[in-house]
Amino acid sequence: MNRQRMQVKTLKRTIPSRIESFTFVWIRKFQNYGVHKGCRDRMKMSVPKTCFWCRRKWQEEDQTWLTAVDGKGNKMVCESCATLIGDNSTEEGD
Repeated sequence: MNRQRMQVKTLKRTIPSRIESFTFVWIRKFQNYGVHKGCRDRMKMSVPKTCFWCRRKWQEEDQTWLTAVDGKGNKMVCESCATLIGDNSTEEGD
């Protein structure tokens, strides 16, 4: 399996009453969402239904990325969010 690792930093997002900062420790390409969901369903485990960062609902054919979020554990993000995290970009609210 080809593992891609990127150096990542902190991103911010605005939640109606506050701004949250998350530090992403590492990120790597993971499984197709349909494969991941099938495996977790067979073991009767919970399956994330949305991307951790943008909250977009997963489609069966989506490529997922696994990232470690400091203080939150491992989370799944979509390909566009993985690019944002990998580019060390920040998203700041007004």
